[in-house]
Amino acid sequence: MSLADTLRYLQELPTARRQPYLEAALQEDHSGVQTAVVRWLLQPGAGRRPDLVVDHFGALPLPLQQELSAQRDELLAVAREKIVGGRDPRRLAAFQLVAALGDLGSAEVLVLGIADANDAVADTALAGLVVRLRSYAQARREALEQARDGVPVARDAAQEAAWQALATALRNCPDARAEALCAVLFEFGVVSMSLFRGVLVTKPEAAICRAFVGRLGTGPAPASAQFVVQLALDGDANLQRIGQQVLRDRRDPEFGREVAREIAAVRDDRSLAMVRNLRDVPWWGTVQYVLPGLDGDTARRLIAVVAELRLEPPKRQAHLEAFLAHEDGDVQAAAVKALHAQGCPAGIEAVARVLRSGAVVAQRAAVRLVIDLVPAQRVALLTPLLGSGDVELRQLAVREVSKISFKRYLERFDQMDEATRAIAAKALAKIDNQMLDRLAEEIGALDPSRRLKALRIVDVLDAGQELQKPLLELLDDPDRRVRATAIRIVELSGSYEGVKVLLAALSDPDRRVRANAVEAFEELADPRFVQILVPVLRDRDNRVRANAAKALWQLGWPEARDVMLAMLQDQDEMVRLSAVWAIGESQFAGARAALEAREAVEPAGRVRVKLREVLAEWPSSAEVPS
Repeated sequence: MSLADTLRYLQELPTARRQPYLEAALQEDHSGVQTAVVRWLLQPGAGRRPDLVVDHFGALPLPLQQELSAQRDELLAVAREKIVGGRDPRRLAAFQLVAALGDLGSAEVLVLGIADANDAVADTALAGLVVRLRSYAQARREALEQARDGVPVARDAAQEAAWQALATALRNCPDARAEALCAVLFEFGVVSMSLFRGVLVTKPEAAICRAFVGRLGTGPAPASAQFVVQLALDGDANLQRIGQQVLRDRRDPEFGREVAREIAAVRDDRSLAMVRNLRDVPWWGTVQYVLPGLDGDTARRLIAVVAELRLEPPKRQAHLEAFLAHEDGDVQAAAVKALHAQGCPAGIEAVARVLRSGAVVAQRAAVRLVIDLVPAQRVALLTPLLGSGDVELRQLAVREVSKISFKRYLERFDQMDEATRAIAAKALAKIDNQMLDRLAEEIGALDPSRRLKALRIVDVLDAGQELQKPLLELLDDPDRRVRATAIRIVELSGSYEGVKVLLAALSDPDRRVRANAVEAFEELADPRFVQILVPVLRDRDNRVRANAAKALWQLGWPEARDVMLAMLQDQDEMVRLSAVWAIGESQFAGARAALEAREAVEPAGRVRVKLREVLAEWPSSAEVPS
């Protein structure tokens, strides 16, 4: 009898008598027989029995199992009923079918079997569940990549089912299967902590928790680092201890690099506060050894974190100095800037090494640190950079070394003899292109002794022409020594250049400069200058005209008396005021009488007050001879 005849015969039998023969055929070690029977059981009609196919699924050859994908939905529905029902002795085959044909959503069915008393059932269920969770973990990673590219990604119902299945599995996982499920956790990464945290907190001694903690010390570096850092920053003290202990114990370089990236990536305020306040900085032990090889962005971000650690300043400085070994000059510079902000309480030895051999950008930052922190050895540190090939670096060093040298020169100026002063000043001027600016600042100092010393250095350098403007301002200095020295520098002995400077000042737009120049000619006491000053009597400013009249009188020009008396009668109140001052200074014969006569008729209150002041200060002798 052929197989087809046999099947036709079986079809004529009552159902109860037919079933044992069909089940025996499904168990037959003959793929042809099994295939024919499966197809016969799934054909439409009264004899259709998909439940028998499910019950014997595990005995079917692989090609036939794959062929059943066409009836997947119906067979999965039957298998689900058998599994959910609970105690079906043939549930193993149902799990095998779901594991072989089920999609991602089948994870919620498979999870029902991981704690089954039948080891074969539990193993099948867990194996199928792990396959689906791994595929979901891969899908999540791909979704994250798409999200970074701006592609919107939404989870579907099957993914939600798998996610909930993972949560159930973590809560109910038998001890014997903890390792396998723990491996899935690491494939999901830190995102799975939202599901697993409750287990860690409430069942810390559970096998899954022990497996997880053990794997943190040996598992894949990226996932381990994510978990460990999150645990160390958790609000639960027990979880913190787990994370911190792994950070202290694990030392492989890849793990250290991943921890560094995780710490550098922390952004939210609460986590940042935790990072800064972690006791003894447990993550530093594994990170410090990999600092030189970190990517630049991570290293610079980590520097910002280290700069805010709640450590004793010397210890924090030591942590920052470790970044100076990084090969990236920008990282070195960032570390130097952080040290600069800290003030280097433990000294600048490490920064000195950067000055000698660091990247140029780091050397620039180090020079600025030295300039601002003013260490005692700053000249020794900066002097080697005077010949640097980098223009900015060389300029910074030259400017600071010159400034220090100039200050020391000023301090020692009075102890030097004239020859040494000249040699030192000229040597400084050769290396310091800002020396004249420094002298100009000293000339403007409030302390007259500083102004006087600066003028003497100007004299040594023969720099009167270059410093013409500040010198002219000193021609009217309240300190007699400063004024005399300024005049001597401008026109030491009636030289042609000196007279040119004063002549130019007589035409200066600033009336104060013109008045100071007039007084300078007066101080020189050379009658030859009368012809230079006479035209100044026509100056538009009353003070300058009064200065010129007084100076001409002192230089022996008698007509100056008539000029001052004429100004005393001028219609302009300010001209009369200046005339009173000039006459009081000159005190020529008849001056007192002229002032007294004017007081009697003067209408302006300010002028009357000035007249009284001048007359009150008049010497006891009635008149000064002409």
